[in-house]
Amino acid sequence: MSESLNTLGIWLGGDGTWSSTFPLLMVHLNIVIYALCFWMQQPVLPFLSKELGVDGQGFGMLQSFVSAFALIGGPVIGRLTDQFGPKLTLIISQAGSVAMYSLLSIATSAPLLFASRVPSIAQHAMLASQAAVSVLSSTDKRSSALGKLSLSYGIGMVLGSPLGGTISEHVGYRYAAMISTVFSVLILVLDALFFPEMKAKSETIDKKEDGLNLSKIFELLLVASVRDLLLTTTAVFIGLGSFRTVFSLAAEPIYGLNSQDLGYFMSFGAIVGLVTNVFLVARLISFFGSNINALVGAAFCLSICYVGYSFTSTYSEIMAVSIPVGIFSTLLYTVSGALMSLVVEKGDAGTAIALSHASRSFTGIVSPIIGGKVFDEFGIDGACWFAAGCCMIAAAFASIVSRSISKENITSSSSEKKQL
Repeated sequence: MSESLNTLGIWLGGDGTWSSTFPLLMVHLNIVIYALCFWMQQPVLPFLSKELGVDGQGFGMLQSFVSAFALIGGPVIGRLTDQFGPKLTLIISQAGSVAMYSLLSIATSAPLLFASRVPSIAQHAMLASQAAVSVLSSTDKRSSALGKLSLSYGIGMVLGSPLGGTISEHVGYRYAAMISTVFSVLILVLDALFFPEMKAKSETIDKKEDGLNLSKIFELLLVASVRDLLLTTTAVFIGLGSFRTVFSLAAEPIYGLNSQDLGYFMSFGAIVGLVTNVFLVARLISFFGSNINALVGAAFCLSICYVGYSFTSTYSEIMAVSIPVGIFSTLLYTVSGALMSLVVEKGDAGTAIALSHASRSFTGIVSPIIGGKVFDEFGIDGACWFAAGCCMIAAAFASIVSRSISKENITSSSSEKKQL
C-alpha cells in the first residue's frame, strides 16, 4: 500500500494497514453518499409538502412519522450490526434509502408523501458506520475517528443542501429524489460487492449466543452511564429538534427564504461542522479536559446560542449565530457518540450507538409537536428560549452525573486495552 494511503488510514483512525484502511474508506464513501442524498431532500420537503396540501401541523407530523419508524428500526439495526457485522446493515440501510427516494420521486398526494417515509425504518447508515469505526479504531483514537465520520457526513450535507434546493428551483421538487435514488443504488451495489465482512469481538460474550438477542438492548438500558448519557442527549435534541422544525416553517413567512436560500443556510451550517471536525473537536476536548466535560460545555454553550437566536431578525444575523451553534452541536454529537461506544464493551458498541440514535428518533417524534405548539403560543422567540432551556437542563444533569460516567468510561477503556 502506498505511503499516502497508509497515512490516510491512520488519519481516519485505523492502524495504517490495507485491511483497516479499505473498509474505513468504504465507510466514509457510504456516509458522503448517504448524507448527500438525505440533505438534497431537506430544503425541498417543506415546499413539496405545501404543494401537496400539507399544512404546518401536517409537516410536523411528517417529521414525527419518520422519527417513529427510525425509533423502531434503530435498536434492531444496532443488534444486527453487533451480531452480523456492519456490511449487512449498511446494505439494509442503503436499500431503505433507495425505497424512500424512489417513492418520494413519484409522490403526487399527501398519502404517498407519508408512505415514502416508511422505509426510514431501515435507514441507519450512520449507525452502522459508527459501529464499523468503533471496531476499526483503537480506544485512544475513537473520538477523533468518529469526528472524521461526521466530517464525511458534513461533506455530503454541504453538497446536498444547495444541490437539492437548486434542482427544485430550476427543474422541479421531485427530481432531487430521483437523483438520490440513483446514487443510493450505486453505493448499495458497491457495498454488496466490495465491503469486507467484519464483526466486533466482546471479551465477555456468551459463546452460546447466536442470533439477534434483542434482550441486550434492554440490558444496556440498565447500565447507569448509558441511561444518563441518553437522558442528557434526549434533553438537548428535544430543544434542537423543536427549533429546527419551527425554523423550517418560519423560513418563508418570517425570514423570507425560499428553498434555495434554505439549502444554502443548511450548507453553511454543514461547512461550520466540517471546519469544527477538522480543526476544533480535538482542541475543544483538550480544552475541556475530557469527553464528558466537553459534553457539559457544549450543552451549556448551545443554551446561550439559542438565547442569541431570539434577538435575530435578519438573514445575516441568523447566519452569524449559526456559527457557534454549528461548532457546539458538532462537538456534542461527536463526544456523545464516543462516550456511548466507550462505556460499554466493544462487542456491544453497535447496540449502544443504536440506543443513542433511537433517543434522537424519539426526540424527532415529540420535538416537532412541541415546537409547533410553542411556536403557535409564543412565536419564534418562544421556540428559541425553549431550546435554550432544554440545553441548560441537559448541561446541569450531565454535570451532576459526569463523575460516574467518567469512572465507567475508564473501566471500559481499560478492559478494551486488555483485548488489544
